[in-house]
Amino acid sequence: GLPSGPPAFVVMGRIVPEKGVDVAIAAMRDVPDAVLTVVGDGPEVPGLVALADRLGVAGRVRFAGVVENTALAPVLHAADALLVPSTYEEPFGIVAVEAALAGLPSIVSRVGGLKDIVVNGETGLVVPPSDAGALAAAMRRLASDRAATARMGEAARACAIARYGLEATTDAYVAIYERSLAARASPQPMIG
Repeated sequence: GLPSGPPAFVVMGRIVPEKGVDVAIAAMRDVPDAVLTVVGDGPEVPGLVALADRLGVAGRVRFAGVVENTALAPVLHAADALLVPSTYEEPFGIVAVEAALAGLPSIVSRVGGLKDIVVNGETGLVVPPSDAGALAAAMRRLASDRAATARMGEAARACAIARYGLEATTDAYVAIYERSLAARASPQPMIG
């Protein structure tokens, strides 16, 4: 069923400046009914706790600390969407794939591999990096139509399985292996 209660968002990962958790906390000012759970630990936590307090959103931002992989499912299922507000060129963004596999859409920064994982408007939303206003607008969009957000999550799961599931990954490795074998079997021209 659809989530009940206030719109819920989650940020997961190392809590370091380049992950943009400060951007997510700043966005919370403009999404007044939402709650944010920050999963992870790192040197930025004390400053982020102070930021949430200074911005008047501390009562709606929960710092959960490190959560073991086996306990992540309930955290993801309690959220409407994952936020990945990274401010640097994330090489891949495994957390967005993990959320998608759990049926959760993501709002990600348009950086690195993140912009390739999320299909904007279909499996989540893509926003400019370091833009709390754009992130807040995306959060409000998902919070305002939770049925559409749930459909986005279903599309995210289907897309993640098709792209990154066991069968897709196995097929990709087999294709690489076959190309490698074919290249070794064909005679190589001698140079020189």
